[in-house]
Amino acid sequence: MGAFKLLLKNLYIIFTTFFLFSFTGWGINNQPKVVEALKKVLINDQKYRSKDFDNSFQSQMNFADYVNFMIVKAVIKKYNWPYDSFISKEESRIIFITIQHAKLSVQKQYVSLISDAARIGKIKFTHLGLLQDRIAIQEGKPQIYGTQIGQDSETKEYFVLPVINMNLIDERRKLMGFTPMADYLKFWNIKL
Repeated sequence: MGAFKLLLKNLYIIFTTFFLFSFTGWGINNQPKVVEALKKVLINDQKYRSKDFDNSFQSQMNFADYVNFMIVKAVIKKYNWPYDSFISKEESRIIFITIQHAKLSVQKQYVSLISDAARIGKIKFTHLGLLQDRIAIQEGKPQIYGTQIGQDSETKEYFVLPVINMNLIDERRKLMGFTPMADYLKFWNIKL
């Protein structure tokens, strides 16, 4: 798809989202519409992401992340997620993914809400850990649970980004529900 068509498609999504959330007053009787919108957010989120990421799509991915966040932000506000919401665990996972892929200021703004969502059972504690690690790395700090992976630009080999006290990582991972670090490293084909 050409860049111009992609831009038009994304502008259409924004307009449609604005229209739906502003004028139709999605209420509790429109649960299927909200669920469908969140499913589309997930599809839009994953469109540019893969293990073999191509930087040529970075601007489109950033734009998709922005559009997705605007939809999720409206859902959070309108339906008081995660507190008094009909939104299921699967749709809550989509909300988490959207926040995780948003810019750092958004992640920091919503980390306490994600913590509450984990505490009341709307999402897994592993989701909270992923977000906490992502925030730490973006702030130039070591991560807590070892979830954030980098890739060497020359060798294309994956590596674990800096971690606080690697000797205790499995204890911290277990508390949050993560698999042992050795299993995580196998998935990424990383040897320490």
